[in-house]
Amino acid sequence: MKINRSSPLTAARFVSLLFLCLTPVYGQKAGTRAATERTLREVDVQWAAAAQARDFEKVMSYYSATAIELPPNEPPARPGKRSINPGRPSSRPQARR
Repeated sequence: MKINRSSPLTAARFVSLLFLCLTPVYGQKAGTRAATERTLREVDVQWAAAAQARDFEKVMSYYSATAIELPPNEPPARPGKRSINPGRPSSRPQARR
């Protein structure tokens, strides 16, 4: 019977990887997570209001300088704010139901 000596090493790697992946999730304090979620929800509401008001400058302020738009069924646009077109139907916010 041949012994597979790589399995203990593989198991150790798996456990280490699992630990590293879960550390950021469980490392945050509950108050910090709630504050982060609240901030993200507030920013989402502000972005939606700017998009609904068709405030181009305000909407574009939420994009990074290297943002890439990924419209459905089309190739990705070139990187950068200048290549993003908020007037395109794929860039418009969808109505919430």
